[in-house]
Amino acid sequence: MEVEEQDKGKISRKKFMKCLLMGAYSLLLPKQVWSYSETGKNDFQEITPLEDLVNFYLTSANKNLLSTETPEGDLTLIRPSPAYPEIYCRDSVLAALGLGGQLLLGSYWWFTFHQNKNGQIPTCISLRREADFRNDESTLFYILLAWKIKKEGKEVDKQALEKALNYLQGRVKDGKFTSSGPFSYWADNLKIEKDTVVPYNQGLYILALEALGELGFPIPQEEKEKAKKFYLEAVDNFPYQDISGLFPEVLSRWLFGRGIIPEDKVLEILEIIDRWISTAAVYYPDGKLAGIKTISMKDGKFLPMEKFAVLDLAHPGDYQNGGNWPLWNLAGLILAFKISGNEKYKETIEVLIRHELQDQVSKEYWHLGEANLGKADEIRFNYSWNALIYPLLEWGGIISSSAPRAFLSPARFGD
Repeated sequence: MEVEEQDKGKISRKKFMKCLLMGAYSLLLPKQVWSYSETGKNDFQEITPLEDLVNFYLTSANKNLLSTETPEGDLTLIRPSPAYPEIYCRDSVLAALGLGGQLLLGSYWWFTFHQNKNGQIPTCISLRREADFRNDESTLFYILLAWKIKKEGKEVDKQALEKALNYLQGRVKDGKFTSSGPFSYWADNLKIEKDTVVPYNQGLYILALEALGELGFPIPQEEKEKAKKFYLEAVDNFPYQDISGLFPEVLSRWLFGRGIIPEDKVLEILEIIDRWISTAAVYYPDGKLAGIKTISMKDGKFLPMEKFAVLDLAHPGDYQNGGNWPLWNLAGLILAFKISGNEKYKETIEVLIRHELQDQVSKEYWHLGEANLGKADEIRFNYSWNALIYPLLEWGGIISSSAPRAFLSPARFGD
C-alpha cells in the first residue's frame, strides 16, 4: 500500500504536540512515582545478579507487543511503550533488534506497506493506519531492518529498497546527510539548524549504505568513504555534546563486525566518552552517580530552553535537555568497555542499570535536574527500545548468559 506524499511545510504547534504525545501526557502527572532510594540501596537490585536483572529490559518491552491483520497475514508489531498509541519506525527497529523473532518480520512489512511514493518511510503510523512523515532517520532504520531480515534468510522487497535509496540520495549533499528543524532525529524536540550534519544520522546513513551494498545495490565505495570522512568530524563539530552520536559506531561493530571510525582513531572514541562522563555526569549529594546527561552543552551544562521547540519539555534536566536516556548512554559505555577493557566503564554501566531497574521496569529516561534528580515519570515506564540493551551487553562482554527471547501473546492492534 502506497501513501500519498504529504505536505512538507511548516507544522502547527497543535500537530507538533500531538506527535510529542508522551511529553503532553507526562505534564498531566500529579507526581513522580519512581526515584533512587535515599540510602542508594534496594534489597532486590543489590542482591540480584546483573545477568538476571537485565532480563527486565526484555519483559518490559514484551508488554508493548501487538498484532494486526493484513492481506498478507497477521503481523507482530510493537509500540514504544503502553502510553503510545502509534507504531514508530525507529522504536520498532531498535526493539526488534533486541527481541528478534516475528517482530523483525512484522515491523519490516508494516513499514513497507506504508512507504511513501517518494520512497520515504513514515516516522509513525496511527491506529487508523494514518502515516506521519517527518524529516528524521526512519528510512535509514528501515534499510537496516531489511538487511537484518535478509541475513536471516527472509525475502525483502527490492523495489521498496530502491525507492528508499532514491529518497536518501535526495537528502545527501556531497556525502553529508543533512537535517533541519525539530523531528530531525530521536531528539525530536531539539531545533536543528538548516543543513546540519547530525552525527547520529550521518552514522546511520553510512550503515544504510553498507546494508544496501550487501543487499546487492551498486553503492560506489567512494560514496561510502566520503560519508565516513564526515562522521567523526560531525561528532566533533555538532554544537552539542550528544553521546547518541556514537550509537551508529556501536551498531556497526555489533552488526557488521567493523567500525565506521578507523582503528587508528579508536583512542578518539575513548576521549569523546571520557570527556562526556567528566562533564555531563550528575551526582546525588552523597556522591553517588545519579546519571549522565545524554545531551548537554560541550561543557556539560544544560542547553538554553530556547534551543527546543516545545518549552514545556525543555526544563533543565528534563526530556532531551539533559535527561538520562539509558539506551544511548549504556551503548556509549559498552562501546568504551569493548574497545578498552577498562573496568571503570563496566562499573558505571552496572551502577546505571541497577539504578534504573531497581523496580524491575525499564525507563525511557529519568530526570537530572536539581528539583527532580533521579526521578522518572510513570508515563516513561516499560520502554520498548531498551530491549536492545540486552544483546549489546552480551556483545560488549558485560554479561555472558542469554535469556530466552520468548514473546507474550500480542494484543490485537487497536484493541
